Amino acid sequence: MAGRDEDRLWLSRTELARLRRTLGENHPRTLAARANVAGELWRLGRLEDSAAAYRPVVEARQRVLGAAHLDTLNSQNDLAAVLAALWRMEEAEVEFRQVVELRREALGDDHVATLESRHGLARTLLILQRYPEAQEEQSTVVAARRRVLGADHPATLASRILWAVTLELVGRLEGAEAEHRAVLEGCRRVLGEDHPDTAASRDGLARVLRAQERFDEAEAAAGGPHGGWP
Repeated sequence: MAGRDEDRLWLSRTELARLRRTLGENHPRTLAARANVAGELWRLGRLEDSAAAYRPVVEARQRVLGAAHLDTLNSQNDLAAVLAALWRMEEAEVEFRQVVELRREALGDDHVATLESRHGLARTLLILQRYPEAQEEQSTVVAARRRVLGADHPATLASRILWAVTLELVGRLEGAEAEHRAVLEGCRRVLGEDHPDTAASRDGLARVLRAQERFDEAEAAAGGPHGGWP
């Protein structure tokens, strides 16, 4: 798998070099190829390199296409996600907020891309321990994704996991337990027992049970692979 990923990066860089020669650095097709290279670096886990590649693409697309162009916003959202993966949360928040505002204007509040950015923003706020803001943002995203995609869509389940974690962190343990149980059932049904989001939901339920000193139940709930927040 790693070899194929490296091959894709090489092919992306080869195509980028060709487009730079034939079309120039800032042609829209060249910018798309630059974004592809940044994405391949992300998939390879080279996050610092990916962030360094995405930022000039965002700046060039803002200059050439405009800040509100959908390609610009896609690159900026990817940059925000990479920054969050690097735990550069203050920087990620700035990028997510800009993308959320412009996607809401261009696509509407309930568009899947808008909700993707708002989920990223809510997760960032949660990690920054700005719980009231995270609660407000995440409750909106969960409600919208339920309405637009359905309660058991993978994106909705990811937001519901984050909502359960939010409830947990603000001390609403009964609500967090109920949501973790409901989401875990949905994740098992839709994604399977070994999916990372199923593992994250299972871990969350075990944490909440331990916080309530229900240790036997927590141990039973914790069986299986472990996962992080979606």
